[in-house]
Amino acid sequence: MNETYEQEIDLKWLLYRVLRAWRGIAVWAMITAGVIGVISFAANLIKITDPEYVEAQTQNFERAHASWEATGANLQAEIENLQDSREKQKEYNENSVLMQINPLREYNASFQLYVDYDYQIDPSLSYQNIDLSDRIIKAYATYMTNGEMYQYIIDNLSYNMELRYFKEIFAVSTDYTNNMISISVRHESAEKCQEILKLAAAGIQSKYESVQKTIAEHELLEMNAAQYETVNLSLDETQKANIQYISDVDIKLQEKNEEYLKWKKEPEPEAEYTVTEVVKSAIKTVIIGGVIGGVVFAVVVAFSALLSGKLLNPEDLKKRFGLRLIGELPTTRVKKPFAFMSRWFAAFGGVTMVPEDYERLAQTAAMGLKSELSAREEAKDWKTVAFAGTVSEEELQTLLAAMKFDGIYTVTAVADILTNAESVEKVVAADCVVLVEKQEASVLSDITKELEALKAWNKPVLGAIVLNADAVM
Repeated sequence: MNETYEQEIDLKWLLYRVLRAWRGIAVWAMITAGVIGVISFAANLIKITDPEYVEAQTQNFERAHASWEATGANLQAEIENLQDSREKQKEYNENSVLMQINPLREYNASFQLYVDYDYQIDPSLSYQNIDLSDRIIKAYATYMTNGEMYQYIIDNLSYNMELRYFKEIFAVSTDYTNNMISISVRHESAEKCQEILKLAAAGIQSKYESVQKTIAEHELLEMNAAQYETVNLSLDETQKANIQYISDVDIKLQEKNEEYLKWKKEPEPEAEYTVTEVVKSAIKTVIIGGVIGGVVFAVVVAFSALLSGKLLNPEDLKKRFGLRLIGELPTTRVKKPFAFMSRWFAAFGGVTMVPEDYERLAQTAAMGLKSELSAREEAKDWKTVAFAGTVSEEELQTLLAAMKFDGIYTVTAVADILTNAESVEKVVAADCVVLVEKQEASVLSDITKELEALKAWNKPVLGAIVLNADAVM
């Protein structure tokens, strides 16, 4: 006997013990589900007969439903706004002249127009003529900034450009003190800058005659023309920010789409104060109650198996007591409904025996015993083998009849050697003993006592046979 034996829990074996009790688990689950479902249905049915409760639930439902719909509408609106913003930014990045300019080689060109108006002050006169320089400059500035000159330039360009993009690269400023008008443009090439400036000068000249007739005689003098290229780091930052904006919007769009999909998966709020909802709630409670009941009963089965103190696994005889396992004989077949389920679980537990194997396995165990007795030197004079254990005498007789020992050895069935004096006398008279125990019935503490008694009586134990072992039903 292994005095230091510590039982190890085989999770697969434990799971099999639980699955084998699936009928009991199912019945308990149905009972639990039914009880909890009836209680839930009755409690909710009582609630919906209360007008105050129904009114309060109606208000809660309307608020919850309105909030649910508003959340979906807001998410859709945000997604549409982000998509629109992305498309507009993408269009701008593709068509804007500023986005096409190389920031390390930005081309610039400019010139100034001087308005020469012949105005002189005569000190001898008490009344002086009005200085019309400001009016002349304002006339040209208005033409250049009210969109008329912009459109003239765009219409005559050798390539297409929208007005909004043109305004980004074209600039006009006025100096009324010095009667100057400054015009500048920046572009991706010097040729395009010059083309725009020539069209701007032509547009201004086309207005010269009209301004001269309307306001006063004057001259327009072009001066300080310049053309150069420069490094514009500020433009570089602007271009990067515009490109990054699309990436940022894509990330926000993904987040909002995920939020929207999550919202769509959420169940729409339902009124909980109708009979239909009470029934639905009861069904949910039944399912939850069934799961809880099944789990609780499965846990009870598992703990019962672990704490029962009985022989649940034939291997324990070898591990715990050091006994040779001579044979495992299956239990009697019992017909039950849904037997295919039990067969599935038996396959999971590694069970292959069937009840019909009883006699074949009993005879195999008998042949093994005979061979062992013949091989043992000390067993030459042994004639009597006692089959003893914590099983009934009827089960022992059935076992011996199935084993079919011949006349070489005398076999005796000895039941209850712990409390029966006659059984003790039979065991003492035998030459050796074979323990016969019953799975899920024999108590480990009783087996321990039996082995201690046999040791005290100096009776060799050849091994053990386990009855009622797991079988495929």
